[in-house]
Amino acid sequence: MQKKKDYVAMWFNVRKELGISDEVHVGWYNPKTNTEQWTSYEHAKADGMGVFALELRKYGYPCTPLPTNRDTGEPSFWDVWKKQRQAKYKDAAPKTICWKETFEFSNSDKADLEYVILDEATTLAVKQKAAAQKVSVASLLFATLNQMVASELLDGEQEYYWFYPVNMRGGVTLEDETMNHSSGFNLVLNNHSTAEEIQDIVRNKLKAQSHWMLWKQAHIGKLIGHAGVKYLYENLSKKNFYAGSLSYLGNWPLPDPKNSDSKIDEVFICCGAGTKNYPISTGVTEWYGKMSIALKLHPYIGKKPGLTKHCLEQWQKNLTDSN
Repeated sequence: MQKKKDYVAMWFNVRKELGISDEVHVGWYNPKTNTEQWTSYEHAKADGMGVFALELRKYGYPCTPLPTNRDTGEPSFWDVWKKQRQAKYKDAAPKTICWKETFEFSNSDKADLEYVILDEATTLAVKQKAAAQKVSVASLLFATLNQMVASELLDGEQEYYWFYPVNMRGGVTLEDETMNHSSGFNLVLNNHSTAEEIQDIVRNKLKAQSHWMLWKQAHIGKLIGHAGVKYLYENLSKKNFYAGSLSYLGNWPLPDPKNSDSKIDEVFICCGAGTKNYPISTGVTEWYGKMSIALKLHPYIGKKPGLTKHCLEQWQKNLTDSN
């Protein structure tokens, strides 16, 4: 398979030129010393899974090979287009969202990052709750996140978009395995969307190859170059507004007899980058059976002191509640 250039990186480089951070944060929490150690990576250089590999390899975790999806090659544009026309779910809602409060901000304002760590028993209980509802852990996480956003941040009943990331490794191979092998699709949800409904949308979007449509759209830089991508980004960001995204990266470290045990007693934390157009950033991962859940609210909606912490607590309550 021919290796390809990282055209997704163009969009993050354009954002940086406009003063918009593309930092992905990863951290280690040591419960014995109650200390944290944080590092940031540029999304222009690596996607979430790539960031994991870059960080974990520093401590003796090979992360090879990185997880792949079920695709074994890239479909043609016309095949994807035909599947989109037959898709069960069409994205017909306006790309707007009404928040309870918004704030003036500058690009130098930093978003608060809050996280919580679930012990092994609570992590297992979350998995059992998902199994009892016959949904994936990702769907349960998304539904409980959406429930929190609806109760704490939205202004009234509405339909709105979330972004659902998809790992494209398996279908594409870039010059470096840690580069942006990432795509995804939009989900139109409402204040009351359930885990079952979210799972159905995700399955149908994957079947319709919506992640491939976005992948092809994101590669328009091949034709219009950096200046064209910058023009598009500036125009699209003036009229398209979303809730944010769920970044669920599964269970780590990857099984490997060469894994060290240098971080076995710590907990790994991650959180993605956000913008005014995608103001809710998250990061959920498991590390040796403990789940970490991180949340950032962009200053556009999250400038009120204590709001991010309050929202994370409500998300955790929704997720771990036995009902």
